[in-house]
Amino acid sequence: MTRDDTYDRRSVLRAGGAVLTGAVVGLAGCASPGGGGGGNETNATNQTNVTNATNQTGNATNATNQTNQTNATNATNATNATNQTNQTNQTNATNQTNATGGGAGEQVRLGGETAGWIGRAPASIEGQTNPTLTLVPGTVYEIVWENLDGAKHELIVEDANGEELAASESASEKGATVSMTYEATGDEAAYYCEYHPESMRGEVQTG
Repeated sequence: MTRDDTYDRRSVLRAGGAVLTGAVVGLAGCASPGGGGGGNETNATNQTNVTNATNQTGNATNATNQTNQTNATNATNATNATNQTNQTNQTNATNQTNATGGGAGEQVRLGGETAGWIGRAPASIEGQTNPTLTLVPGTVYEIVWENLDGAKHELIVEDANGEELAASESASEKGATVSMTYEATGDEAAYYCEYHPESMRGEVQTG
C-alpha cells in the first residue's frame, strides 16, 4: 500500500465522521425545539389553571361578600321589624291605657274644711262647696284633697245604699294633701267626710 492510498482512506473516514456529526447535531437541533415547545404548553396550562383558580377564588369571595351583605341586610330588616313591632306595642299599650283611663288620667281636686268640701278641679266645680262630681264608669280617677283647717278629715265614696265603695287616708294637719286612685263603677251616689258627714257631703253623678 502506498502513502497516497493511506491518505485517501483517512480522508474518507474523516468525511464520514463529519457527516455523522452533522446528522447528530441536526437531530439534536430538531429535538431541542420540540422539547421547548412542550414546556411552553405546560407553562400555558399552569397559567390557565392559576387564572381559573384565581377566578374561582374571586368568585367565591364575591359570593361570600354578597352573602354577608345579604345577611347584614336581613339583620337590619329584622331589627327594623322588631323596632316597628315594639313601637306598635307601645302605641297599643298607650291607646289601651287611654281607653281605660289607666293610671290617673282624670283628676278631681278638693279642699277639705269642716264647713264642706271646696271644689278646685276640674274647672266645672272650682269654688263650689260640696260640688256634684261627675264620674264616667270604667274611668280611673285620682281624687286629691287638701286639709284646709287642721281638723281631721277623710273622704269616703258610697253607693245609693250607703255602702262604702272607696276611702282615702285621713289627715288632721293643715296643708296636708291626700291622694287616692279610684276607678268609677257606675254605682257611686255620694261622697262625704268620715268625721263630718253632714256638712261635708256631696252628690256623685255617673254617666
